[in-house]
Amino acid sequence: MAEAEQSHRMLMARGELDANVEAQRMEVVAARRGTWLGVAVSALSIIAATITTYWGAHPSVPIALVGVPLMSAVRAIILRK
Repeated sequence: MAEAEQSHRMLMARGELDANVEAQRMEVVAARRGTWLGVAVSALSIIAATITTYWGAHPSVPIALVGVPLMSAVRAIILRK
């Protein structure tokens, strides 16, 4: 009886461990996806700022195009701590 109960407990603990490992893996995937999306948005904003500067737009346009993603990154770093 005790051996069956111990076996059942071990099986349940193994299931919980597998669930925790899967949850951690999903968090890593989400963090990696967020990093790449952030890089893409930042790169696109820098490219757009360069193009608008080349076209002769008002200086506030490229500043806004670069400033908004930059401030979002700073906010994310500050709130993470």
